[in-house]
Amino acid sequence: MPIASKIRIKHLLEFVEQIKVAPERVRQRQMDACELLVHEIQADHLYPLDYVIFRITGYRIDPTSQPMLLGEPLRSDLVSMVAVISRTLNLQAAGMLEVEEVAELYGVSNRTISRLRKEGLVFHWVVEDEGRCRIGCNRQTAEIFLAEHHRRLHSASAFSQLTSYEQETIIDAAMQYSGSGMTLNALATELAKTNHRGLETIRLLLQNSERAEVSFKHRPPLSRQDAREIQRELATGTSWKTLQQRYARTPAAIRRAIVRMRATDLKADMIPFMELPSFSQKDASEAILGLEIVQKTTPPQLSITVDEASSTPPLSTSDEVAFLAAMHMLNFRASSSIGSLCYSPTNAMVDRIETDLRWSFVLHQQLVLSALSAGLAVFVQHVGRPLMELPLQQSIEITRRAIALIWDTVSTIDPSRGQKVGKVVVAHIDRMLSTERSLARPRRASARRQTASLSFPFSGAVTWSRLLPEITPDEISDACPDKRREMYAMRFGWMGHPKTIQQIATQLGCSELSVVRKLNKW
Repeated sequence: MPIASKIRIKHLLEFVEQIKVAPERVRQRQMDACELLVHEIQADHLYPLDYVIFRITGYRIDPTSQPMLLGEPLRSDLVSMVAVISRTLNLQAAGMLEVEEVAELYGVSNRTISRLRKEGLVFHWVVEDEGRCRIGCNRQTAEIFLAEHHRRLHSASAFSQLTSYEQETIIDAAMQYSGSGMTLNALATELAKTNHRGLETIRLLLQNSERAEVSFKHRPPLSRQDAREIQRELATGTSWKTLQQRYARTPAAIRRAIVRMRATDLKADMIPFMELPSFSQKDASEAILGLEIVQKTTPPQLSITVDEASSTPPLSTSDEVAFLAAMHMLNFRASSSIGSLCYSPTNAMVDRIETDLRWSFVLHQQLVLSALSAGLAVFVQHVGRPLMELPLQQSIEITRRAIALIWDTVSTIDPSRGQKVGKVVVAHIDRMLSTERSLARPRRASARRQTASLSFPFSGAVTWSRLLPEITPDEISDACPDKRREMYAMRFGWMGHPKTIQQIATQLGCSELSVVRKLNKW
């Protein structure tokens, strides 16, 4: 069994390489400090890198531009660091429990012990009298972990591995369905009803059995293309029964495939953010995202005219700072959560990330709108004509270009340094236009015309535009129930900030499944 999972945070990987070449007494001291820190880390909290370095070494590094580390992967990596450092030391095995002894103490399997290491159960490399190296856990450490995770371990100890007799019994029962045309997953589902074992346990047993594999076909997971096509069909009203027959999958398997596809798409998104010093403060999320101005966001802008873009009002200084801090916090939180997603995450995990990105979008949109008038004024100055006097296509192109430039500029603004959105945007656009000749100056004014309108003016500015709404709640058919329109409005930000499925279900007093079913239509 491996000593611990791979160190995933690159900063800690570089850090542990430095520790490995330190003197032995320094390595011993820093390994002990690392082990103490493991027990203090909470999975859902954020920790600045300089704090982690200080707790282990006693030295402070430059606190500027420090990355924030999510508690869950940080704790797992700290356990791995203890193991890596211990391998460079000559620790004695006396009093150190073997993996099997810890498993017996907890009443769980060796595989469960492997999972518990990621939750903070520390093991060291130790050397026995005859010179053999093995991994061991201090008895006191094991007993403290048992006391702190009693409920978790009690639940895990209720499960036991299949004996050889139980395995043969299940395989014999499976063979009675030979010729029925059932898939491996369907068969495992049927057998799980009578054998009091988990579906995944039985499926893996049958998948690895030569007798069962010959008689029952194992279907590979649905591809991303399959999941994307299924999602489109659900939106157009295709029934679950039709999809089950077409893809030969259960509704649960189809839902998992869709969630995996959404998670994969999120991992490919580029999500810019600034790590602000305030993020390291306790309850930073509640303080930054709990402001009324941040909670009551403006709806997504699905269209805008050139006249409207040229006359957008600026934000007050306090509102601007609040929007910037909240936008960066949401993007940072989403990016951190995406980095810790497993292969097959739950729908709640993915939904939380997508909701954070929608919320960040409407805040970012408001900041762009507040600077759009000033940004377009710089374009007008360089082109030499008001937008309404330019040819229709040119005025549209200038407006779209201004939106894209302002959006990217806002992503880099750090409110902790006193930067103002309007000033930074004007300076950036003026500097860029001064060095190029792409703006043609018309010799005479264009004839008066109707104002130009841009549809989805901000969707092209983000890589996750698939998460954005396409219509307003009022545009949903009158035949649609009011509750569905209300769910849509809450989902995409017409009733305060965008909300998760769980938040919508709680607020409306209905089940999460009913919310998902209604929203699938849109």
